[in-house]
Order: sequence, then structure tokens, then C-alpha cells
Amino acid sequence: MDLRQKANELVGHLGTLIKVDGLVFDEEDTCVILLDEKILFILELVEDPDAIIFSVVLGNLPVEGRESMFYDLLSANFYWNKTEGGTIGIDDETDIVTLCYLLSFPLKDDFEFAVTFEKLANISEYWVDKLLVHPGKAVK
Repeated sequence: MDLRQKANELVGHLGTLIKVDGLVFDEEDTCVILLDEKILFILELVEDPDAIIFSVVLGNLPVEGRESMFYDLLSANFYWNKTEGGTIGIDDETDIVTLCYLLSFPLKDDFEFAVTFEKLANISEYWVDKLLVHPGKAVK
């Protein structure tokens, strides 16, 4: 089974678990999932090395309380303390905070993909809620 077939099998099974029909990677090797109308996952299929990159949009960096938020985000990245093995970053053009995670193939077992999705969804909910407490899009 090639990488694309395997990835589509994985997202199809995930779709069944989270009750979202028709999940597949598109012609640009991307699969977008909106979980609970709150958490936006953008999955990208990459080769060399064969992997799926999970990018979870957490929200906008707040205008007020930035120093405190930067501290929290950097602390979370330290030894992947509050990222479940991913890395939090900020897009310097949009101030959007994103959690990224690289899942390399071959997987340990058939459950690793769904378990990874679940743990990222859980920690992302924490960060989405935290960023919502300090709403506002920063202006450069």
C-alpha cells in the first residue's frame, strides 16, 4: 500500500471515530478537519521522509497580555511540556498561533494515528480556550 492510500485509510477510519464523513487527502495532499466547530486541523501528507504533519490552528496572538502569553507558549514548548510532543509557533505575518506535530511512517501500530489526533485535540482545546480569554488580533 502506498503512502497516499495508507494516509487516506487512516483519515477515513478517523472520520468514522469522530463522525465526519468523507475525510480524504485532496490533490494537494491536504486534509482539513474542523473538530467540534472549535479546533481546526490541517493535515499535510509529505514524502522524504514519509510523514503526516498535523497543524492545529489555536488562535490569534492577543494584543494585550502578550508577554505573559509568550511566556506560557515558550514554557509549553520546553520539553514538550504542554504540547503532547508537538511544537507551538506563531506565523509572523498573521500572528496565528499553531501547534505542529510530525508523525513519521511507518507507524508503530494501526492506532497511533488516531491516538495522536486525540492527544493533539485535547491539548489544543486547552490552548484555544486560553487564547480566547485574551482575544484580539495583533496589528503589526
